[in-house]
Amino acid sequence: IDPNSRGGGTMSSRTRGIITRPSDDATLEFITISSTGNSAEFGEDTIARNGAIMSNQTRGINASGGPGAVNGISYVTIAQLGNAVDFGDVTLGTGIYGTSGLGNATRGIILAGRIAPSPASDGNTMHYITMSTLGNSADFGDVSAGGIYAAGTAANATRGLILGIRSGGQPAQSNFIDFVNIASLGNSVRFGELNKSNDPYASYNGTGLASPTRAVYCGGYGTPVPTYSIVNTIEYVQIMSEGNAIDFGDLSQVVKGAAGMSNGHGGL
Repeated sequence: IDPNSRGGGTMSSRTRGIITRPSDDATLEFITISSTGNSAEFGEDTIARNGAIMSNQTRGINASGGPGAVNGISYVTIAQLGNAVDFGDVTLGTGIYGTSGLGNATRGIILAGRIAPSPASDGNTMHYITMSTLGNSADFGDVSAGGIYAAGTAANATRGLILGIRSGGQPAQSNFIDFVNIASLGNSVRFGELNKSNDPYASYNGTGLASPTRAVYCGGYGTPVPTYSIVNTIEYVQIMSEGNAIDFGDLSQVVKGAAGMSNGHGGL
């Protein structure tokens, strides 16, 4: 993977993972999950830029993002190399960036991050799309916190988790975990807390990923300003129960701004 991919996002099927670059680079790369080796070029996405990313076995979706706080939604067919194609728009009436996404095989949910224009504000709106169709997003509900700029997300076929919710103040995230039932509409509900309760900054800039049963949160910052030390911690929750995260183990190196993927997430 190109080192400039830091801060990008991921989408995956059971066999292939796709990596988006940061928001100023349209390049898409891919890996074959079951093998080891370097990534290769997949195509380009000039419609959405490192926005709310979600996928099922067939499609990878990228919604909104920056630079310029675009509101376009794009998609790729994961099994075929090529450029992203227009899907529709995020119907918040303006561009959003710093978004996050989650979903199952049928529905994708877009979590509003920062709503443009200046002065930008952190939004708590959730929108959804139907993955197999084309069209604009529609309102899903609101996140329980005062605003969201999620550190990570994870989902199985039933439930989506929002990990590390911004609840005011920059650049800190809170340590809250919320959940939604993907098949229904409505507001998120508090699930528990990340294992960072003594340090509200510690959940900032990590990444989430999931199996059908577990959600895992990895890395990020470990101490408040001005130190901003980066950590290698991993913690997890059982997706269908509620409660606080517990220690899973450690990454092989400290990491921030990463993007995780699996071949067993909620879209498969």
